[in-house]
Amino acid sequence: MSQIDKLLQKLNENPKDLKFSELARIFKNFGYMMAAGGKTSGSSITFRNAGGDKFTMHKPHPGDELKPYAVRSAKVFLKERGLI
Repeated sequence: MSQIDKLLQKLNENPKDLKFSELARIFKNFGYMMAAGGKTSGSSITFRNAGGDKFTMHKPHPGDELKPYAVRSAKVFLKERGLI
């Protein structure tokens, strides 16, 4: 099982310990690039693909661990697009 397969399995299990860096790898695997919104965006991060589809979320700080609502939101986004 590849590392991305393990991350996808972890995401599907609704983990309480998914890290932002792991989610970023999942999005990158599906062709989404991470972009910050500029000086006034604060900790808002957007993942965009070549087709203009985007997912925006709050980047956790000071740690890397995502809140459960952020994990659910990302999971719904990816499911709606048939990626997982």
